Amino acid sequence: MALINCPDCDKEVSTVAYDCPSCGGKLREPERTLFGKLCSLVLGLLSLGLLIELFGGVGVLSHYVFDIPPGTDEDLVIGMWVVVVLIAGLFSFFTRPKKR
Repeated sequence: MALINCPDCDKEVSTVAYDCPSCGGKLREPERTLFGKLCSLVLGLLSLGLLIELFGGVGVLSHYVFDIPPGTDEDLVIGMWVVVVLIAGLFSFFTRPKKR
């Protein structure tokens, strides 16, 4: 664990610190892990799919993504999309970058 100087107060701080313990100055931002980036990408794609499904007409993507036969109840289809997007959103939320 190496030491660097804080750019704000010029005191020595660990390279793994996010904030300076003396002055509270920000040293670096926490980064999202690869799994977190993947979860965010999947959330974005599913959200885009939900928007296409809502504005393009129900059933446009559903029979490809969920293997739902055409003619299935529209409320059920939209409900399935919303549940899947919410689950992906929770994964994205819980994999966000955090300070340790």
